[in-house]
Amino acid sequence: MISWIRELVNLNRGRVSSNDERTASSLLTTKMLALDFELTSLSIDSAHITSAGWVAGTGFRIEPHTSFYTTVRVSQSLEQSPVIHGLTDTALESGKPISSLMKQLYPLLGGHVLLCHHARLEVGLLCRLARQLQLAEITLVVVDTMQLAGYLLKKQGNTLSQDTLTLDNCRKRYKLPDAPMHNALTDAQACYELWLAQLSELGVKTNATVTALSHTGALSLKKIGKNAYK
Repeated sequence: MISWIRELVNLNRGRVSSNDERTASSLLTTKMLALDFELTSLSIDSAHITSAGWVAGTGFRIEPHTSFYTTVRVSQSLEQSPVIHGLTDTALESGKPISSLMKQLYPLLGGHVLLCHHARLEVGLLCRLARQLQLAEITLVVVDTMQLAGYLLKKQGNTLSQDTLTLDNCRKRYKLPDAPMHNALTDAQACYELWLAQLSELGVKTNATVTALSHTGALSLKKIGKNAYK
């Protein structure tokens, strides 16, 4: 497993420059989509999605009616996933085919700012699947709450340890209620709640745009699709 601490080396990589209207939108009105995948492994090249969950919101408001969860049909070895995520063979057999899941999710990705905790995994899987399924090229605008947590802690002079940046520990620092882990939907909701707490700590101005987050290292853009580079 790649150390989460190592992933913060490029934390202050400068401002994101883009003509994408989502980066210029106000943090108060931009459409957000918190997304989580549960996987068979942490290898982007070989992992398979066993379940997916997401919830959308606008600015500082979560919209619970947009919540979605599904298991995903997997024919390959599940390794330890059923043990970790509590999934049964029956649940996985009745899950969506990955092509059906991507068909439902893909339009949302082009119209929202994507919110993930440890976004490397979700973005990596989306990139791989978009190429495999020959989907049209789109740009992901991504905010990583793990990277944002690292920025805020380093700004306070804190030393980061291996488990400092887990979703659970990040939430505990804001005294957010315990949330069941290893469920794609509850993890997505927990990520969105963490994001709102982080925004409060950042003290962003009411007219701040999404691009204002770029100095934290938490904002990134990634082209995905059949013609996109790895």
